[in-house]
Amino acid sequence: MYYSEENDLSDDEDDYCEFPDDILKEFEYDKKIQTIITFKNYIKHSPEFIGIKNMSSSKLLNIIESNESNEVINYNNYLYDEQIKLFDNLYKELYNINGNYLLYNSISKKIFNIIYI
Repeated sequence: MYYSEENDLSDDEDDYCEFPDDILKEFEYDKKIQTIITFKNYIKHSPEFIGIKNMSSSKLLNIIESNESNEVINYNNYLYDEQIKLFDNLYKELYNINGNYLLYNSISKKIFNIIYI
């Protein structure tokens, strides 16, 4: 049980294993869920979004991923500047892109339809 060079694993060996695709997808999903949880923790302090804490993170992720950017919506002003910044940060973390105000407005409308039953 003493150290010997035979037991030494060097970094040069190709003994590394790769994760299967389903495990990689699960890692990506978990990362998205953690991003949604962080988003919810910040936005729940806005009076309009106080009910978001009762919405599951997976449901919110489903709303975001299923939202179509070409969806016709009314031009109601649902969001304040601080909330838009939170949505910007969310989209940067999830997709590495900036969304737009109409997209955020559409998502907010769907959230409000759920939390204000």
